[in-house]
Amino acid sequence: MKKYSILILFGFLFSSHLIYSQVSIIPKPNAIKSKDGNFNFVKGLDLKITRGDEGTKVLFKQLQDYVKLHNIPIVQFSTTTLTINLLQSGTSDMPPEGYVLNIFPNNISITSSGNAGIYYGMQTLFQILDQDAMKILPCMEITDRPAFSYRGFQIDVSRHFFKVDVIKQYLDVMAKLKMNQFHWHLTDDQGWRIEIKKYPKLTQTGSCRTEKDGKEVCGFYTQDEIKQVVQYAKDRFINVIPEIDLPGHSSAVIAAYPEL
Repeated sequence: MKKYSILILFGFLFSSHLIYSQVSIIPKPNAIKSKDGNFNFVKGLDLKITRGDEGTKVLFKQLQDYVKLHNIPIVQFSTTTLTINLLQSGTSDMPPEGYVLNIFPNNISITSSGNAGIYYGMQTLFQILDQDAMKILPCMEITDRPAFSYRGFQIDVSRHFFKVDVIKQYLDVMAKLKMNQFHWHLTDDQGWRIEIKKYPKLTQTGSCRTEKDGKEVCGFYTQDEIKQVVQYAKDRFINVIPEIDLPGHSSAVIAAYPEL
């Protein structure tokens, strides 16, 4: 009896290792179960919403854009479908950031109790699709939920200024890794990077500094650019945390307004 138990355990561990070796997902999901068969969408996909809301429709548009970008035909009434399903409130103990991704021979489904969970399920699916140029996926069930409520990343643009398009690239990477808090260090001794219309010298003077080689380095974000980044992050379920250092670390402020 003990010998059979060891064989069963070995078989389970081997199958788990096999499915994890077939797909590489970061961060690693809570559970991946292998299923029989493959999902082949070489002829195209039919995209559907089983249940959703306005937020789900925004995610659905992102899903359509991704599929088109990767030259996967969208075919209505196709035998292969990709569905997203927003569970009704109170019908599941799945958290809003958790999800279940099922890949069957003819259907892929992403299910969650919140749009954040659906979005994270999409990111997992995108990672799997990016690994398979043949458009043939092994069938599996992935169940996942975040281990931590705060999953953050910080950029210090006071010391090293990045333009908006670079900030968006960082946000895209954060979204793929299911991070949800963007700590944006906007002011320090080395530079003031956010436009305050009542105090224009903060960006006219405080956003510039002279390096040891005599080169002047400047840069700041307008209020419209700040709003643009905040919305871009929100669309990816990322909260922006601004860091504005006062009263300490204020050399840039004093350079702009020495009377202080």
